[in-house]
Amino acid sequence: MLMPADSLRMPVTGTQGFDLKGTRGRDMLDCLFCHAPTDSTYVAERPLRVLVVEEHAEQCGNVVAALACNGYLAQGVDSAEAVYELPTGSHFDIALVSLNLSGEGGLSLVARLRAAQPALGIVALGAQQALEDKLAGYRQGADLYLATPVATVELCAVVDALARRLAPERIPAQEDGFILELIGGRLLTPKGVLKLGYLEVELLYALALAPEGFMERWLLLERLGKSLDIYGKAQLEVLISRLRSKLRTELPECNPIRAERGQGYRLNIPLKVR
Repeated sequence: MLMPADSLRMPVTGTQGFDLKGTRGRDMLDCLFCHAPTDSTYVAERPLRVLVVEEHAEQCGNVVAALACNGYLAQGVDSAEAVYELPTGSHFDIALVSLNLSGEGGLSLVARLRAAQPALGIVALGAQQALEDKLAGYRQGADLYLATPVATVELCAVVDALARRLAPERIPAQEDGFILELIGGRLLTPKGVLKLGYLEVELLYALALAPEGFMERWLLLERLGKSLDIYGKAQLEVLISRLRSKLRTELPECNPIRAERGQGYRLNIPLKVR
């Protein structure tokens, strides 16, 4: 479930998640959320994209609204599974992940996001405040762990601080792996650089984020904006066939994208994203 900021700016109630400690009313909310830029406020060349993963719609909406008000391009989803169903072009620089998710847990999602996109800034948000719980978040790949409830102004300040430390150079070139550059549509390989088309980038990105690199065919079709009928399936097969041909110039002995029992496709190469 996507939660645009404009439709979800609302007063916060309750004491869970991202509680604003009793603040009420849109005017007061805007006052808290939209702090004026200061010397310490991060200003990027382009708005940074922030993903918020929180299953409680109101809490998720409050954070999305706060981040949007502070100049970030924020988008919210209500589960780990919904991350893989985001539409084409959904790329992020920072992820705020609630560890109290139904279905796939937040720690599992943090670990997979870190493995797929090493330069991603990740903030884990958990109700547990014990040291071992915090260490578990860091072990799975979180840059920061915040115990909830947390004031939204503090959360925005944390995002500002994390944004200042983000840099594309965080991922070094690898001799035995591939690096997908989302901006520019390039695949860095051990032998050189491959220029990719827009849908080829989206396909590789979706597979890189998917559990164990596998995504069912219908999910890929939805992610790429294709129909679920035989025409959409044929278009997907042509796209994958052409991408395989490109990748096999680098790995002639390997099937880089493997079809599995007519159910979907699995990425069969080591791939990082930046």
